[in-house]
Amino acid sequence: MKTALVFGASGQIGAPAVELLQAAGWRVLAVSRQARGDAAGVHWIQGDLPNPIDLPWQVDAAISCGPLDKFSHWYAASDLRCARVIAFGSTSAS
Repeated sequence: MKTALVFGASGQIGAPAVELLQAAGWRVLAVSRQARGDAAGVHWIQGDLPNPIDLPWQVDAAISCGPLDKFSHWYAASDLRCARVIAFGSTSAS
């Protein structure tokens, strides 16, 4: 099973992304500033960039649905190994 690390997982873009990943059979490690309860296939991690806690060192994909500057600084300093990195530059909804 593939694992995705999703930052901003409770936001307007992150929440639907988590649902789509779940539906496609991915295990999701969802990072949010507020504590949340785990669900089938989704493990919630309370944290905020640039210092989220208890993150894995290897995943199949890292997805950021929040501020690009914070994610880019965190990612550059992290030891995370992943095949795919997806970062959204704007999460505004129309």
